Amino acid sequence: MEVNENKNENHFLTLVKDYEAASETDQPRKLVEAEYLKLSEYYRDNNHYKQAHFVLGELLTYYPYSSQAHYQKAQLFFLEKKMDAALKSLDMATAYSPNDLDTILLKADILNEKGNNEEALAVLEGATTNSDTDLSDVLLYKAMIYERLDNLDEMFESTKLSLIVDPFNEEALEHIWWCVELTGRYEESVALHMQLLDKRTYSYLAWYNLGYAYYNLDKFTEAAEALEYATIINTNFQDGFLMAGEAYIQIEEYSKALDLYSELLVNSQDKSDVYTKMGICHFNLEQTTIAFDHFKKAVRINPKNAMAHFQIGEYYCKKNFLQKGIDAYLVAMQIEDRNEVFYAAIAEAFEKQGAFDKALPFYQQAADIAADIPDYWIMLAVFYMNQDMHDEALKVLEESKTCTSGLGLQLCEIVCLYYLNDHISAEYQLRTFLLKHHKHAEMLFDFGPDLYHDFGVRGIISAFNPN
Repeated sequence: MEVNENKNENHFLTLVKDYEAASETDQPRKLVEAEYLKLSEYYRDNNHYKQAHFVLGELLTYYPYSSQAHYQKAQLFFLEKKMDAALKSLDMATAYSPNDLDTILLKADILNEKGNNEEALAVLEGATTNSDTDLSDVLLYKAMIYERLDNLDEMFESTKLSLIVDPFNEEALEHIWWCVELTGRYEESVALHMQLLDKRTYSYLAWYNLGYAYYNLDKFTEAAEALEYATIINTNFQDGFLMAGEAYIQIEEYSKALDLYSELLVNSQDKSDVYTKMGICHFNLEQTTIAFDHFKKAVRINPKNAMAHFQIGEYYCKKNFLQKGIDAYLVAMQIEDRNEVFYAAIAEAFEKQGAFDKALPFYQQAADIAADIPDYWIMLAVFYMNQDMHDEALKVLEESKTCTSGLGLQLCEIVCLYYLNDHISAEYQLRTFLLKHHKHAEMLFDFGPDLYHDFGVRGIISAFNPN
């Protein structure tokens, strides 16, 4: 097989060489249609569009009824963003080969690009398909049009059906990942990919998509297993290694994550990122010196690696070198200035220093950046509570309700009300909370440890204890 491929490659290069040599003479030789088409593809793929057009012009001089020549001209015009010219060429191609699926798909693609989405869908509706492969391609093109129409559910369904019809459609398998990302339909993705893997056991992309869906469902053990299968099947699949490592970190299997990152390090183009990931694993294994060395390597390779600078800050703060930690956090923040994790870490370090005025704006900025995440509102409210500024804490918790919700926020508000001596409101909210969430009652003392010895609070919790 390899010998035949080499022969074909050599034959093709000879064709290009002979054509270019003949073109320099006064008597270029006439080629067969297939040779002209191959030459045009060669020049197109190497971005020599002008030469590709010339070859196709020469082809049409000898073969004026060549539908493939007009199709390739349309491809060139499409790449050159000359959409109207592309459509005219496709009209010629259709006149000579009205049922050619590639021509129909390209026309739909061009109309979609022009914003004529409904017309593009109508073109696809009229397409004749003679195989599952053809039908799968049509369905995938429909999905891309639905995406342009912002009809994400139809996009997902059409891509899903494309894969069910033809599980070997690689482009559809790549696109379904994006569909799931946009729609959040992770449960359906799991079911679909389990079905696909019954037919394509060794598809690394199917295993990756399955693992990605599990990961987003917080099923990290299943995610790690699926993602590692992807790396076993394709040992050069860097995204698979990174995602599998992340899944193992989530379940605190740091040694397994390190094994994957070590293997990835050999072939990775972004060694700075890999060293950072490895450092995080060592850090969590309490191997802080090794972790620090990895973070420094990451920064040497890429001084703009924000996460590596952040982790250096984490190392210093763990060692109680708070100012060095803050300096490292600030470098990370300058590189990536909209990361709420960086702001929260700086705030906590300033608070530990007793620099409360410096800590406050960083807590506020973290909550502002990640307004939909309860944790950062809670951190800001708790900061105020630690300064005995309970009215300010309550204002923060009220503001958070316009952006997000969560059990932690509810409990934090209850504690705040108790500290403000508004026992009527506090007890009412505590009872309301316990009606639905009595299993989480003990979380209350994470926010207000002083309340653990409050007989009134303990009595209310006991009243809602089913045991």
